[in-house]
Amino acid sequence: TPPGATHPTPSSPGKSCYTTRRDMTPPTLRESPRLQLPTQLPTAARVHSHGGFPPHQNLSHEEAVAPMLHKSILATVGIFGIVAASSYWVWKTQYDEQRPINMALLNKHMETFLPKYRREECLVRVDITDSGTWSEALKDRIFRNLMHFVSEARPQLGPYSYLLNPATGQMFVQFADDCPNRFEHMRDWARRYARRYDVPRFTVSTDIITPGPNTLDHRDEDAWVE
Repeated sequence: TPPGATHPTPSSPGKSCYTTRRDMTPPTLRESPRLQLPTQLPTAARVHSHGGFPPHQNLSHEEAVAPMLHKSILATVGIFGIVAASSYWVWKTQYDEQRPINMALLNKHMETFLPKYRREECLVRVDITDSGTWSEALKDRIFRNLMHFVSEARPQLGPYSYLLNPATGQMFVQFADDCPNRFEHMRDWARRYARRYDVPRFTVSTDIITPGPNTLDHRDEDAWVE
């Protein structure tokens, strides 16, 4: 969990028909003890003897296209398989909320971080609508989604504190750095969340929020000057 982060609330091939050429030799030759065959082969035999194809092996257009179509279908299926596998890998490594949180950028920012803002200058209220039915899984999804956003996409916000209150339909987030831009950062987070999930919907308030028991009352001298 990022420094200062708190979490108080817990998808038929062509058929070939072979015909036998009947012996067309005249009866007189068949009865002769010394059979004499014609010196000129029938047309079909001549074609075959020179390496051609007998008439019955001539392929129709459909028979000639079928192998190519089959290969094309296999290639298309293979491409879709590769794309699907790649998409799953990207989703699992880049978008799945349960993936490990990459703290490298936030840790890098913390190497030179010094507190310079008061808590009320960094506190944001987010109003929640269309939440559907609250569950622990939904609360955890929101919390981890925000953790990924700050740690990996907005490390300049530094350490932060968080409170989700489903009863009042409000969420409070208190950053420690780049506080003048806190509203725009949270709007960007809300837009990203809405592109992935149907519920809840978040509206970022630009009201100045006073830290306290009715909002968020988290103190840390290493994060805020007051």
